[in-house]
Amino acid sequence: MTPEQWNELGIAHAKQSQWGEATQALERALTLRPGYAIAWQNLGRVWQMTNQPAQAELALLRAVLFSGGDPSPVLQLAELYKSGGKTALAVATLRGSLDVRPGPTSGVLDLHRELIALLIESNDLATASIAVAAAIQQHSQAAPLYELRGQIERLSNQDLAAGASYAEALRLDPHLTSALANQAHWLADQGDCERARDSYLRALAGAEDFRMRVARATALPAIPESVAEIDFVRDRLARELAELAATGARVDTLRDAMPNLFYLAYHGRNDRPLHEALGTLGTLRNTPPAGPRRSGKPRIGIVSRFLREHTIGRLNIDWLEHLPKEEFDLHLFAIGPTDDDLARRYRAVSPKWFGLPLQLASIAKTIADQQLDLLLHLDIGMEPSTLSLAFSRLARRQAVTWGHPVTTGLPTIDDFISAETAEPAGAEAHYTERLVRLPTLGVCYERPVITSDRRAAQQAARRELGLPPTGLLLACPQTLFKFHPEFDLVLEEICTRLPAARLLLIEGRYPAWRARLEARWRRVAPATLNAAHFLAPLPRAKYLSLLTASDLVLDPFHFSGGNSSYEVLGVGTPLVTLPGDLLRGRLTLAIYRQMGFERLVATSPSHYVDLVEQLATNPDFRSHCEQEIAQRSPLLFEDQTAVDAWTRYFQEATLNPK
Repeated sequence: MTPEQWNELGIAHAKQSQWGEATQALERALTLRPGYAIAWQNLGRVWQMTNQPAQAELALLRAVLFSGGDPSPVLQLAELYKSGGKTALAVATLRGSLDVRPGPTSGVLDLHRELIALLIESNDLATASIAVAAAIQQHSQAAPLYELRGQIERLSNQDLAAGASYAEALRLDPHLTSALANQAHWLADQGDCERARDSYLRALAGAEDFRMRVARATALPAIPESVAEIDFVRDRLARELAELAATGARVDTLRDAMPNLFYLAYHGRNDRPLHEALGTLGTLRNTPPAGPRRSGKPRIGIVSRFLREHTIGRLNIDWLEHLPKEEFDLHLFAIGPTDDDLARRYRAVSPKWFGLPLQLASIAKTIADQQLDLLLHLDIGMEPSTLSLAFSRLARRQAVTWGHPVTTGLPTIDDFISAETAEPAGAEAHYTERLVRLPTLGVCYERPVITSDRRAAQQAARRELGLPPTGLLLACPQTLFKFHPEFDLVLEEICTRLPAARLLLIEGRYPAWRARLEARWRRVAPATLNAAHFLAPLPRAKYLSLLTASDLVLDPFHFSGGNSSYEVLGVGTPLVTLPGDLLRGRLTLAIYRQMGFERLVATSPSHYVDLVEQLATNPDFRSHCEQEIAQRSPLLFEDQTAVDAWTRYFQEATLNPK
C-alpha cells in the first residue's frame, strides 16, 4: 500500500473511533514517507482525541515543519494549545505563522481570524483591535473580519461603531450567518426587539441553532410603547418558551451563553414563571460536589462580571473589604476586563483573586476546582455569562443577592439574599430560591463627600454643570429603560402642575432609547416632553454634582433606584418614592426605613404627585426634609451591621450546606 492509502485507512479507522488501528495505519504511512505532513496532522488529531496532548503536539509540530506553508496544521496546533489552557502559546503560534506568511491568501485569513478570536476570548481587546485593523488592511473585502471588529467594539462599549461594523460585514456578505446573529445580539442588547427578531430569523435560515432560537424568543423592547405592548411581548415570550421546551433541545450553558431576560424586570410584574420557563431550556448540572467538606475556614466565593466601576461594584466593595478575613477563606472571581480603581480595590480584598476570560467552561472549572462551601453571585440576569454559570452547581451551596433583584428560576441557586426592610409579606412566592431576609439591604456604602452648606453646594454644582442658578430643577437621572409607561402619567401630572420646572434626565446608552421615549411622551405626556432636559452621561463626580444641584429627585416605579438612592440621600437631596409590590420597586423604601424617615414614601400615584408638588412649592417643607435627611442619612453609610449580617449568613450557610 502507498503512504496515501495508509493515510486514508487511518482516517477511516478514526471515523469509527478505532483509535489503535488508526494510529497503526498513520504510523505505517509515516514510516514509508517521514515528511508526509497530512499524515502527521491526522496522527496529531488521533492523539488529541485520545487525550495524549504531548504526542499530539509533537506530531503537529512535524506537520507544520513539513507542510510547505499550509496553515491548517498551525490552526490545529493552536487549537490544541487553547484546549489545554495554553492560550498565550496558541497566540504566539499564530503570530509566528503570520510573520512568515504575509499576504492576502485564504489560509492567511484563517490565521488572522483565529488569532483575533483568541485575543477576544482572552480579554486582550487592545491587542485584538490592532490585530483586526492589520488583517483588514490585507483582506479589505473579508466580511468575517468586520464581524470580529464589531465584537471587539461591543466588548469595548463602542456600540455605534459595532453596529457599523456588522452592517459592513453584511454589505460584503448579506448571508453571513454569524454576522446576522451578532447583529441580532447587538440589536437585542439595545432592546430593539422586532429588528433583532428579524435578524435572528434571517440567521436561522442559514443555520438551525437552538440557542439562536432562544435568543429570538427572549428579545424584548428596552422602551415599550405602552402597557399593551408589555402585555403582548410577555404573552409571546411565554408561548415561545413553551414551544422551545417542547422540542426537548437544550442550550449547553458551559459552551454557549444562555440569553437573559434583562428587560423583563422593568415591566413591574412577577417574573418567576418566565424565569422558570427559561430555566428549562438550558443544561442543568445540579450534582453537589462529592465527599465531605474540607476542614478549615469556610471557603466562600464571590463571582460577578462587574467587580469594577459599576453599580454592582459600588454596592458591594465596602462590606467585602470589612468582612472578617480571619473567619473565611475568600475567593473572588472577576469575569471579563477589570482595569480601574474600583477593580484594584476588589483585587486587594483577597489574595485568592481570579481574573477570568469569557470562556464559560474554563470559568466553571476554575470555580469548581476551589471546592467552595458557598458561591455567592452578586447578580444573575444582568448579562448572559453569570446566568449561564448559574445553570451549574459549582459549590456545595449557591446564593444570589439583589444586584439584579429578580429570582433566577433555577434549582441550582439555593438562597436569594434580600432584606427584611424591602420585602413585602408573602414575598416567598416571588422566588424559586429560599428567601433570606437580612435586617437591611446588606450594603456598607461609602458616603459621598459633601459640604455642610447645602445651598452653597447647590449653587456651586449648578455653575459647574451650566444649569440655571435659579428655578426649580427636578431630576430623574435613571437609565431610560426604568421609565415605565405607567410612570409617564405621574410625570405628566407633575409637569402640568409645575410648568416652570425643568426635568433633568441622562441620555441613554443608545440614541434610539431617547427617541423612543420621546415618541411615547409625544403621544401621552406632552408636558413631560416639554420639561425634559437631557444631559450627556456624566462621570461619577459630576453625577453627584447633578444630584446636589437638583431641588428634588424623582424615584421611578416599578423599578426604584438602589445605588443611586444611596447617592441622592448621601448628598442630602430629597427623594420621592412609591414602593411597588416586588423587591425591585422597594429598594428606596428599604433605604428610608433604615434611616427611620418615611415622610417622602408615597402610598399611591396621586400621593406621589402631591409630595413632589409640596416639596417644590413649600420651602419650609423642603427645608424640613433636607434637615431630616442630613441628620438621619449617616445611618446608611459605613454600616457595620451590614458586615455583621453577611458574616452571620456565611457562618449559617456553610455550617448547614444544602
